[in-house]
Amino acid sequence: NTYYPESNHLPNFKSQWFGRFRDEFAPYEKFSQCKICRQKVHQPGSHYCQACAYKKGICAMCGKKLLDTKNYKQSSA
Repeated sequence: NTYYPESNHLPNFKSQWFGRFRDEFAPYEKFSQCKICRQKVHQPGSHYCQACAYKKGICAMCGKKLLDTKNYKQSSA
């Protein structure tokens, strides 16, 4: 912990932690729909679900092409 001599106390990390936890834990609000199949995505801030991202060879968060899937058999079964 950091000690601030001018204020003679430690900063209040507890309220910062609870505020951050409250903002992160909103399971039904922050998850959007996949742009391809309209399912709920697995991560907050993602645009594609993991299944569609794997099949297309793209990043689930930004949609950039990561893998050339031309010579692969991409199945999610």
